[in-house]
Amino acid sequence: MTIDIEQTNFFVFSWFGASVDQIETYLRSDDFTKTNNVTVSCPKVLKINFLFQYNPNPKLAYFFPLNGGTCMITNLQDGWNTLFRNITEALSIDGYHFVLSSELTKTPYNCMQLIRSGTLERVVYVMKDGKRWVFYGNGMPLWFEETDAYKKRLKKERVTKELLLKYGMELKIILHKKINLETATKYLQLSSAVSN
Repeated sequence: MTIDIEQTNFFVFSWFGASVDQIETYLRSDDFTKTNNVTVSCPKVLKINFLFQYNPNPKLAYFFPLNGGTCMITNLQDGWNTLFRNITEALSIDGYHFVLSSELTKTPYNCMQLIRSGTLERVVYVMKDGKRWVFYGNGMPLWFEETDAYKKRLKKERVTKELLLKYGMELKIILHKKINLETATKYLQLSSAVSN
C-alpha cells in the first residue's frame, strides 16, 4: 500500500526520533496499557482505513519504521495528538507532527509541531476559521523553515501543504511525496475501544 500525500485532501502523521521497538516497549508497559485500556499487536499486513473521525471506535494508531525513526498514522482527525505528546515525553525524544490539507476540505488546516520530551517547542499553522484565515506561530523558527513565507499578504498562503511537504523532505522524514507501507519491516497497531 502506498500513500500519495500530494493526492490526499487531508493527511495527518507524526514522526518520532525512536525505533518501533522502543515505542512498542513503552506502549506494552503496564503503566500505559492499564491506564489507557489499549491493545498492542504486530500485524503482518497493515490495513489502514483513512476515514478520519472525531470520535472513532475503536481508536487506531499504526506505527512503522520511516527514515531512521518511527511514523504514526491514526484514524483520528487530530492524529491522536495526546498520544503523540505522551510518547515523546515518556521516551524523552523529539517528534514532529504534521497536518496537511488542501483547500478542498471543509476546514483547511496546515500545521507543523515540534515536541521535545512532551513539551511544545515550535508550532506554525494556518487554518480557516469560518470565513477568515488564521496564521499562528510560536517558538523559535527551525533551521529549515522558510520564514519569508510567513510574511505573505494572504494568510492562507503562509503555511501550505506544499510548504509542509518541503519541510518534511528537508528533515528527511519524507523522502518522497509517497509513503510506501509495503517496505516496512515491522508494523505496530495500538487499539483503544471507546467505552460508552
